[in-house]
Amino acid sequence: MNLESLARKWNDGGRDWLVLLVLSWLAVLWMQAPRLADPFRVDEDFRSFYWMNKFQEPSLFPDQFDGYAVVRLFRRPVPITFASPGYSLLFFAASFGVNPILFSKLLPFLLMPPTVGLLFAFGRAARHRRAGWALALGFLFINLASSSSVSIANGLQRSFACSFLIALMYFLHGRRYAAAAATLFLSATVYAPAFALGAALWGLHFLRANAPLSPRLSLRRGGGLPLLAACLLSAAILLPALSPSLAARLSEGPPPTPPAGAETAYRRAWENPIYQSGGSVPLFVLFPIVGRGGLVDLGEDLVNWLILSLVG
Repeated sequence: MNLESLARKWNDGGRDWLVLLVLSWLAVLWMQAPRLADPFRVDEDFRSFYWMNKFQEPSLFPDQFDGYAVVRLFRRPVPITFASPGYSLLFFAASFGVNPILFSKLLPFLLMPPTVGLLFAFGRAARHRRAGWALALGFLFINLASSSSVSIANGLQRSFACSFLIALMYFLHGRRYAAAAATLFLSATVYAPAFALGAALWGLHFLRANAPLSPRLSLRRGGGLPLLAACLLSAAILLPALSPSLAARLSEGPPPTPPAGAETAYRRAWENPIYQSGGSVPLFVLFPIVGRGGLVDLGEDLVNWLILSLVG
């Protein structure tokens, strides 16, 4: 590759990618600076992953199995959560260099640039370069305005949701079904709700690719076979989380169990005064859109929903 072709590639989009990379890291640094300045400051929901410290100190919490199981991997006992094994293994791999608390703060630096880059690439492929910039900068702005709602800066499982869905949207638009299937499978290993949304997104893409519907519905159009393969593999990975007996066989210690009374509380949610009209967290303030049980909660979630509706 000669210098002329390199210069052509740079002028064709290389500068855009470099600027987006710098802007992404600056945005994350702005959001994460308070947590990076304090080694003990972390998102409050990450406290439920205290057991990840066992990656570096296996002797910690010898008699506690709250929310995780211990399985034999790489000839050593490794604590993971069956509901998101990919997330657990990612932190296990990172534990050879940094502790889990620090890695949770560094994770957004790894997630934001490819997410913003894929949004830019999608906008440019679907419309033009200006659309790519609008999507990329809009996503950065929403994260800066409400990082707790978008969640990409929290270092939790749900931090991956936007990244997986944006990647899936980009690959489906380009009909790159092998990459889309890999993305959908990885989303199941990290955050099951993102897998459910991704499968629904692919299902709509499949129906659109086969429109108008006819008796000769083709699995080849819209990537039906890769979608089926990704769903089957994902179901196999998540099976221990759904089957207590299988989880018990795979675990070296007691398998994780839900908190006492969780099932009863779920069945009585409609009767609980907390969730009734006038309670502290009503299920619906404006049925069926606003409320704890609606599409959005009150406050900034509603504002974000309106912004995203306009962007969409």
